[in-house]
Amino acid sequence: MGLAYVRTLVRRHGGNITCQSTIGVGPTCTLTIAHMLPKGSHMPDTQSVTILLVEDDPGHARLIERHLRRAHITNEIITLRDGQAAVDYLFGEGLRHPLPLLILLDLNLPGLSGVQVLERLKADVRTQHMPVICLTTTDNPPDIERCYALGCNVHLTKPIAYEQFADAIRQLGLFLAIVKSPSGEVPL
Repeated sequence: MGLAYVRTLVRRHGGNITCQSTIGVGPTCTLTIAHMLPKGSHMPDTQSVTILLVEDDPGHARLIERHLRRAHITNEIITLRDGQAAVDYLFGEGLRHPLPLLILLDLNLPGLSGVQVLERLKADVRTQHMPVICLTTTDNPPDIERCYALGCNVHLTKPIAYEQFADAIRQLGLFLAIVKSPSGEVPL
């Protein structure tokens, strides 16, 4: 029943979801979305959504990816370890890859902070509408308010306890499976 509801939601937004079930493992689902293309574009009108994860702690990055996978998110996840790498990936000379349609961004990064990355993202017309979910240990209200003021879509505080963090990421995966971004695209 839940999958039927998700399928209906996805199709209403011009997307498609396919699922394959493996005995002992469970279902694996892949979501594609309708994509508004510039006039005269020759790209296909659907694309699988790439997630950019910017996280300097390799353990947290593995945990986030593992629990997104357990929530049946099969989209490509590109992991970068610092803010400068994220800016280079998103704005570098000779960009030869499609931009991700969702960013999971740690705020406490070496070099350029996550806040500086967020400022750069939201200042550029190419990335200003890209959904950004801030994942951080910071639960300071002024820091959270600043992230929302800069344009983050969701701010999640990483719980300190492993099980709480794992559960939060699983719930994030379930949330991402049905959420619709402000630009009219389904992020996953």
